[in-house]
Amino acid sequence: MSFVLFSRPGLLIMIAALGYGIATYLMKITAHSGNYSLLGMIAFALLCSVVAEILVLQQMELGIAYIGIIAAETLLVLGLAWTVGEGLNNRELVGGLLVVAGSILVAA
Repeated sequence: MSFVLFSRPGLLIMIAALGYGIATYLMKITAHSGNYSLLGMIAFALLCSVVAEILVLQQMELGIAYIGIIAAETLLVLGLAWTVGEGLNNRELVGGLLVVAGSILVAA
């Protein structure tokens, strides 16, 4: 039995990127608080990302899938950093945009 979700590479890329982004944010919280009670949530987010990435690799080449995940994750993490008030200087913002632009160029 196959779920529609598993046949949509773009959605799987977004799930993988979202999982990595959430895990990164939870690691940041854990690093600043010293409270390791979030380790289970970090592991779950990473597990979801790995499963989504395995499923997308069944449908796409490694290079294209990886580029898509990196571009999506970059946008998510930059947006999250801005949302939680971690200031992005111009250099960091341009660097993130270059990662996304480079990913689009390579994937085209």
